[in-house]
Amino acid sequence: MHLIKKLSVVCIVFILMLGCNQSTKVEEPHSHHKVFETLEHAVPHMTGGPVKDYTATATSPGPKVGFEHTRLDVSLPATTGGYGGYIHFVPDEAGEMVAMSNIPITVAFYNGGVELEIEQTITAKEIQDSVGTSAIQQAWVFDAPAGDNVIKIGPVTVDSVKIIVEELGHGHL
Repeated sequence: MHLIKKLSVVCIVFILMLGCNQSTKVEEPHSHHKVFETLEHAVPHMTGGPVKDYTATATSPGPKVGFEHTRLDVSLPATTGGYGGYIHFVPDEAGEMVAMSNIPITVAFYNGGVELEIEQTITAKEIQDSVGTSAIQQAWVFDAPAGDNVIKIGPVTVDSVKIIVEELGHGHL
């Protein structure tokens, strides 16, 4: 009987250890919490500025934009399939970024001609449910390396878009 108790205790400890290991996983650096805090911080900038006007170019890299805490009102040239173009930026530090727009658009991010992986796309519904705004309709999390980073916009059906690019969690937590 004593052996059965010891085995039972060992089994319980083993099960608890397995359960604890699964429930204490470390979150990714771009946790949901940081993303939505960054989006919440960006709402006043999307609705009230400050604002800088840019005209995207039909070829890469496009105009260099200053982006921190600033809404970019980007005019898009006509392209095949609608409107679109390129703008580029150089972040202060390499790291995860959140780009967001006032309307759903197609985007791609590049560094040195290499397309960057979009780690997460956040929909208008997710933004509305978490942040309570319709001013931001879509957002993307991506890792921006050092150097020139390019945003390719479009093709879209409109000739302008409002975009904000923020470092994930920088000064927002």
